[in-house]
Amino acid sequence: MTRINDVVAPSRITKAEVEWKTEVKDWPNGRRSAKRLWSSPRHTFDVEWDGISLAEYTLLKAHFNANFGRYGVFELLDTHDSTVYSVSYEDDSLGRENVRPNTAGLYRLRVTLVEEKT
Repeated sequence: MTRINDVVAPSRITKAEVEWKTEVKDWPNGRRSAKRLWSSPRHTFDVEWDGISLAEYTLLKAHFNANFGRYGVFELLDTHDSTVYSVSYEDDSLGRENVRPNTAGLYRLRVTLVEEKT
């Protein structure tokens, strides 16, 4: 499985979230019960590459296309705690911004990656 950090290392992970899936029921007597639907949480990451070259963007675009957008699963190393997650792209589209308008070669790319449970 490909690790996106090995394609082009992200500049930073700007946001990391943990999500649980539960079902809560409120009873007529005022009691409340909860049921855990997932055995473990799902992690979501906002990842950014800032000031990358056109060649680096092309590598990331090739990775995105090789995974057919959000269809494919690959690895992300969270450099904050050295945990490796199996993730996919949240969206089926990929865009880039010019860091400096009218200047070729410096781009910014932002994506959201969602953990895939196995």
